[in-house]
Amino acid sequence: MGELTKLLEGLSDMRRDRHIAHFCETKDDLLHVVVPYFKTGLENNEFCLCAVSEPLSAEEVRRVLRQDVLNIDRYEANGQLELLSGSEWYFKDGIFDHKRVLKQLDRKAQSSIG
Repeated sequence: MGELTKLLEGLSDMRRDRHIAHFCETKDDLLHVVVPYFKTGLENNEFCLCAVSEPLSAEEVRRVLRQDVLNIDRYEANGQLELLSGSEWYFKDGIFDHKRVLKQLDRKAQSSIG
C-alpha cells in the first residue's frame, strides 16, 4: 500500500470543517493525486469540479483522466465533471473576488444536488 493511500485512508474520519494541503514538486506528482481523487468521485456519482491552473491545462487533465476513467466524455456531457480554466474560474476581468467565487461554487454545489 502506497504512502499516499495510507494517508488518505487515515483522513476518512477527519472533521469536515478541517482542511488539508498537498504540495507537489512535479506535474506527475500533482496528477498522481488528482486522477485517483476525481476517479473515485466520479465512480461514486459525485459532482467533480476542477479549476485547472498551471503547470497543467484542462486538456492535459482530461487526457490523463481518459487513461484511467471510463466514459470521461459521458461524465462531462451529463455535467458530473467540469474541467475549467483556473484563471477564468477565479478571476473576472483580471480581478479576484472571493465572494463571487464562493457564490459560483455554491451554485455549482446546489445544482449538482438536485
